[in-house]
Amino acid sequence: MGTQIGRIEQIFTDFLFTCFRKSVKIRSIRPICVPILIILNSYKKMNQSKQVFIKAIQNGEIEKVRNLSKKSPDLVNEKTEEGISVLLLAMYYRKDDIVNVLLSHKTKFDLFEAAAAGRLDFFIKKIETEKEEVNQFSVDGFTPLGLACFFGKKEMVKYALEKNANPNLSSRNDFKVAPLHSAVAANEIEIVKLLLKNGANVNAQQMNGVTALHSAAHIGSLEIVKLLLKNGAEKNAKTSEGKTPLAFAEENGFLKIVKILKE
Repeated sequence: MGTQIGRIEQIFTDFLFTCFRKSVKIRSIRPICVPILIILNSYKKMNQSKQVFIKAIQNGEIEKVRNLSKKSPDLVNEKTEEGISVLLLAMYYRKDDIVNVLLSHKTKFDLFEAAAAGRLDFFIKKIETEKEEVNQFSVDGFTPLGLACFFGKKEMVKYALEKNANPNLSSRNDFKVAPLHSAVAANEIEIVKLLLKNGANVNAQQMNGVTALHSAAHIGSLEIVKLLLKNGAEKNAKTSEGKTPLAFAEENGFLKIVKILKE
C-alpha cells in the first residue's frame, strides 16, 4: 500500500504543478483536489496502522496485536510490502499466541493461509469450488503442500495429495525445499510417511545439496532416519561442503544415529 500511496501522491503533485504552470485558478480545481486529499489522508492512516501491526507481530507484542485486531479487524487480512499475509508472517516467526489472535478474527483465508493454518474447510472450497490450482506457488515461493508439511497439518497434506499435489515440487526460492524436506525439518514423521507413500523422492536435494537424511541426522530424529533409510535414502550423500548425514549426527552427538549410519 505504501508504494501505491507514493504513486498517487506523485501523480497528484504532477497535476498541481501542471495547473500552476498553466495558471489554473485554485477555485476551479478545488472540487477535484479536496476529495483526493481526503482519500490520501485516509490511506496514509491505514498504511501507518498496518505498519504498526506488522511490527507488533514481528516483535511478539501480543497485547498490541490483540488491541489493534479488535479496533480494526481488517488488519488480520493485510499483507507486508512483499505480499506475505500477516498470518503467514506470524507463523513464520513462530508467534503461536499471536497466530491464535489472528485466527480468532479471520473470516477468510487464501489457499496458502488455509494450508498453513490447517483450515481444510477453506482449502477444499478453494480447490473444489473456486478451482484454484493445488500446485501453485505463494509470493515467497512455497506450495500449499510444502506449507502444510512444515506446519504439521497432516489432514491437509493428505487431502492435497489426494488432489494431485506434487510431492516433489521444490520451492521457487533460494531454499529449494521439497515437501519432504519441510516435513523432516518439522519432525513430522506421519507426514514423512504420507509423502514417501505418495512418491516423494527420498534423495531430493535442497539448498546446498542437503537431503532429508541430512536434516533428520541434524535434528536427531532417530525414527525418521530409520524410515528414510528403509525407503532408500543415500547414507553417503554429500552437501555442497562435502558433509554426510553421519557428519551432522556426529557434530550434534546423536550417538544412536551415528551407529545406524555406520552400519
